[in-house]
Amino acid sequence: MAIEQIPELGHEQRIEAFQQAVNQVRTACHLLADYEIWAALDETKRCLFHLDRQLTALKEMPAGSDLLSENLQLQRKRNGRHKGVDVIPGRIKQAREEAGMTLGQIAGRDVTRAAISLIENGHTRPSRLTLELISRRTGKPIEYFTGVPT
Repeated sequence: MAIEQIPELGHEQRIEAFQQAVNQVRTACHLLADYEIWAALDETKRCLFHLDRQLTALKEMPAGSDLLSENLQLQRKRNGRHKGVDVIPGRIKQAREEAGMTLGQIAGRDVTRAAISLIENGHTRPSRLTLELISRRTGKPIEYFTGVPT
């Protein structure tokens, strides 16, 4: 099914079509892991993470809402990327090491190891969702990473 066909579907059919796409990407992840194609697996997991978020938002939308409505649009910079959350340099790596965890354990099935590494090294800022994931997995509060009470 082509993306341009999705708006023509009813709400329940959109959810079903999106769920099928998510399942296909999830199957691709398993195949890539089986064949140990790690670079492609990381990229596929990143796509799966975003698809899962969009599917959740779609399910929470009232019937009749547009798929591309404000409910799904996150605040973005001009280049289309998420703004991210400012974190204290070194805190994410410190928390991971204190928890005795690897990049892969922090990333899990939700984000890529490369993304965690980029965040740890200050090359990119985590989204709020990614920071919450890191917080849960390391057992540290969000304030530990941001220095700002939530």
